[in-house]
Amino acid sequence: MDEEKSQTEIVNKMPRNSDATVSDNGKISLLEAELKDIRERYLQMSIQYAEVEVEREELVMKLNSTNKEKRWFL
Repeated sequence: MDEEKSQTEIVNKMPRNSDATVSDNGKISLLEAELKDIRERYLQMSIQYAEVEVEREELVMKLNSTNKEKRWFL
């Protein structure tokens, strides 16, 4: 739903000139800006995913070591 909104906003922001070249240049600039924004958000999500994955691995290792200690004392 948000994606549809952002596409609609981009279309609405596009200049509506009779000169196709000016209109195309504006459209290209807007699409390049959107692509840059998407890449930045993807990078941030990738970094966040990697951090969460590292934390998950640490917790799994801690849990496994705790389980091994319990077996030793049983």
